[in-house]
Amino acid sequence: MPCYEVRLTSVEFKAKHKDLLLKALRNIGMYQIRKIGDNIIEFGNLSFNLKFEKVSLPEDEAPFLNRVKVQYSKECIQEAAKKKKWLLKKLANNKFQAKRY
Repeated sequence: MPCYEVRLTSVEFKAKHKDLLLKALRNIGMYQIRKIGDNIIEFGNLSFNLKFEKVSLPEDEAPFLNRVKVQYSKECIQEAAKKKKWLLKKLANNKFQAKRY
């Protein structure tokens, strides 16, 4: 009988843009990122499969995955604002206002 066990879980994560995901990971302090092919990104205990939009991770890493999701969303908003030539004003921690000029 093993003295420990690791439970992995798989979570749906609709990250389609590899560059934005990498930027989000770097902005929260993750620099030891391993890219495997075009669709798989690993760091620490997390493995992102961009083709199937899934993340494999130990159960205790769920709070960290939530930080990644929030940062990825921020990067997507900033990228969209940049393409549309909008100015973003930060109203609260996760709340922005976009103005078009």
